[in-house]
Amino acid sequence: MTSQDIVAQLRRDVEGTPFLLEPTARGFTMQYDVADWKWATFLYGNGLRTQYKISVVIDDVKRTWAPTQHIREVRWQAGAGPNGSPKASLGLRAFVGEAIVITKTAQVGLHDDGRLVRTYTFDSRDLMELITQACDGAGYRRRRGAVTRFARGMAIFGGALAVAVLPVLWLLSVIFGWDTL
Repeated sequence: MTSQDIVAQLRRDVEGTPFLLEPTARGFTMQYDVADWKWATFLYGNGLRTQYKISVVIDDVKRTWAPTQHIREVRWQAGAGPNGSPKASLGLRAFVGEAIVITKTAQVGLHDDGRLVRTYTFDSRDLMELITQACDGAGYRRRRGAVTRFARGMAIFGGALAVAVLPVLWLLSVIFGWDTL
């Protein structure tokens, strides 16, 4: 199987779901289809204000795939403040790397069928599971995305730097008689 076969398999797997698959030059991206009113209304009605997308780079020669998750959340508020003055606020939070996101919303209200509470749980593992099954099933091996590999490298570098600097600081404190270390 090739990357085109993986994309074709995923296209079949996501049909009839709220997921949108877009092929790219190096693989594909998958995200919730907020352009389709059926799914946008469902997601908005369940309180989901987060854009969740996975970019996957596929290397057909090495037979590897590397996912990177992009999570963006927009919050806004407009209206009157506590003293009646106009108030508007906008917030944006973004994350790039690898994470598990689980969001549960509950809205209290009376529905046509008599239920009083409606809940919806968003679990990012659902989307990742589809991708993992298609890529692993095609015989490709998963590797970490570039952002995650960079972050891991920086963490190792920072740890090694701390291990190297602490003995030097201790030696300087002994030589100069510093009491604060």
